Amino acid sequence: MDVSPPFTSMEQLPAASLAALREHLARVRHDLGKYVAFQARWLPGGAGIEELRGALSADLARTRSCAGRVESAPEIWERLRPALVGAVALEDGSRVDLSNDADFLDVEAGIAVVREVLPALPSAPPAVLEGARTAALGIAAALQRLTTRARAAERV
Repeated sequence: MDVSPPFTSMEQLPAASLAALREHLARVRHDLGKYVAFQARWLPGGAGIEELRGALSADLARTRSCAGRVESAPEIWERLRPALVGAVALEDGSRVDLSNDADFLDVEAGIAVVREVLPALPSAPPAVLEGARTAALGIAAALQRLTTRARAAERV
């Protein structure tokens, strides 16, 4: 059992660990980043409030569906987050703690908004729905940045 302290940035990781981080980030980006704003992203500019509500309901409350199991965006984050904060090891046994990383913090902030909005989604006013849409787009963008940085770090 590896109990060594976690690396605190992806730039510190050895090559094998960076590959494991890239693999984990790819899973996070696929399961969460790709679908958290899937429908809301493509709504036309003149979309009505009920169209936005429906898109957000699908994107945030039913973000991932696999083998009869449906997960919300916060549930996916809670499942995949531990390997990004050193609570569990990456596939290669190393640990990384990205909890002070700006992009990680952007995901955390977006998920906090989503958690707050989800219970009120069926009756939330337009401003709250727009805030949730902005948060979802922010989560997707932050995960894209994390993934891109992990790929770039490997080339260095």
